[in-house]
Amino acid sequence: MSHPFLMRVVFAAAAILAASPATSIACDFCGCLLGINPYYTLSDRITLTMLWQQAMHPAGGFGINGPHLKIAAGAFGTGYAALFSAGAPRLYHGGSIESTVPTYESRGTVEIAMEHHFGDHLMATGILPLMLLDERGDRLLSVRGIGDPSLLIHYVAAFDLAPGTRATLLAGAGADIPLGSDNLVDARGVRLDPRLQPGSGTADLLGNLRGILQKEKWTLAVDVLGRMNGVNSYGDRIGSSLGVTMDVSRDIVRSNQDLFAIVGTAGLRSEMAATDRIHGTVDPASGFTAAYAKLGTQLVYSDLRLTFTALIPVYDHRAPGGDSEGTRIAAGAGFEF
Repeated sequence: MSHPFLMRVVFAAAAILAASPATSIACDFCGCLLGINPYYTLSDRITLTMLWQQAMHPAGGFGINGPHLKIAAGAFGTGYAALFSAGAPRLYHGGSIESTVPTYESRGTVEIAMEHHFGDHLMATGILPLMLLDERGDRLLSVRGIGDPSLLIHYVAAFDLAPGTRATLLAGAGADIPLGSDNLVDARGVRLDPRLQPGSGTADLLGNLRGILQKEKWTLAVDVLGRMNGVNSYGDRIGSSLGVTMDVSRDIVRSNQDLFAIVGTAGLRSEMAATDRIHGTVDPASGFTAAYAKLGTQLVYSDLRLTFTALIPVYDHRAPGGDSEGTRIAAGAGFEF
């Protein structure tokens, strides 16, 4: 099979996924970074990754529960907040009743992850996320908080398809552990929208499938990450999720003698989201189907790997009043041992 044909298959399959109806992924900003860079080696590794996102909420939207103050308080239980004006507006995630200007949201997700092998066929992955949220419109909002850690167990199978062609399959399952705060309140003591909370309050289930095919300077990778969310004590349920990443990587520079390489990556990521339920009521502006072109590079030196990835929107289907998201940027560092 030729390499151009492989790339056509990858792009066509991802486009089909992007056009599918929304059946499962939460708010764009929810979900771990596990599937964005789906490379794999037999070594244990520790990674630090940050995903930076921007979205715009159109003016004149509405919230299903009516007006809602969005003033951060107590993100670490110590009253962290940022409100730079008196007479706070009543904003709602995804829109605003009183706001006459669009609201812009910047969100950083920082994740520390560790992969450890228990033999040749069993691997455990632990992930600890940190949410950094800033919103500007009529007023300013800042929220900082540690999210729900995740734990996954993967079965690993690696084998040679032909001389010089290595295939690796991983099948895993796990859950989010509800340790992050889901009860932050505003200055009046009103609980913030659950999509602004660092934690979900539920033990959400995770499923992950990864396939990696390596041949000489080329690597083809596919990653599928599904999330089934539960209902918390407030009656909130963030829409369940499905994300698919497909990419092709090629060595640009490699010197085995110097333990150095530069790798280029291109591909597509597709995401699908069900609608959210807030206090038991469906939010009609939530839920989406989206696809992103993926361009990235990885710098390898000995056991250290530095990655940089841009995810550029190429398809976006949302209900009226939903968010509009810009290009995502992901950067990370990993150490293998």
